[in-house]
Amino acid sequence: MYGSKNQFKSCIVDDREYDRVKVAVLDTGLAMLPHQGPSTLVSIHRDRIKGCESFIDSSKSIQDDDGHGTHVALLVLQTCPNADLYVARVVKSHREAPKPEDVGKAIEHAIKECGRPW
Repeated sequence: MYGSKNQFKSCIVDDREYDRVKVAVLDTGLAMLPHQGPSTLVSIHRDRIKGCESFIDSSKSIQDDDGHGTHVALLVLQTCPNADLYVARVVKSHREAPKPEDVGKAIEHAIKECGRPW
């Protein structure tokens, strides 16, 4: 069940039913290019990735050149079969601190758009 491509309206774990949830990952983006190893795993779960957006002033690309955001996203996708994922790129590398205004914009956007896909 975990990590499968099936789309769940709800999820049953240990005989309990759980509704779908929305998870926002604010990190380094998402790797979607074929030559990047994790992108193959990401593509398996593409139907559960509901939105991706960059909040970095200098870039509109969500491409994760660092890999950290992609790995966080994969952890969510593989362990939470009832989660729909929204990715916000707020920093280029996990070695640098994100700008508070970029994180703030991403959080405000997630709150405002919680009922609609990005």
